Amino acid sequence: MTGGAEQGQEPSASQETSPSAALAGSLHAKLQQLESSLAQLSGTLQGQVQASQQQTLEHLLLYESAVDELQVSATEAGAAYTSLMGTCRQLSEELRGVDLLAGKVAAIRAAVDALDAHVDVVIAGKGKSH
Repeated sequence: MTGGAEQGQEPSASQETSPSAALAGSLHAKLQQLESSLAQLSGTLQGQVQASQQQTLEHLLLYESAVDELQVSATEAGAAYTSLMGTCRQLSEELRGVDLLAGKVAAIRAAVDALDAHVDVVIAGKGKSH
């Protein structure tokens, strides 16, 4: 009966944990794979973040340079505008003087024409009296 009792015995604790140990080992291996993948993804993401930060810094520097150049150009354009407006005012004043002079020349020309016509009348009258 002793032999029969040994055959009908329940499996020992070490035999029961064998599938459980295999499952735990499998889960542990998968966990390590996930940890490795996570570390790899974190490294990749960190590299991309650093590259993006570098590009952002470069773009900000380019933007700052463009703003500075634009400010210089705007200042130069403002100075050129002021100079041009001054020149236009000066030209306008000079043209006003030329217009006044042209009016006087026209008045003198009209007076000369009137005198010339009067001289012609006087000469024509003297020519008839002789």
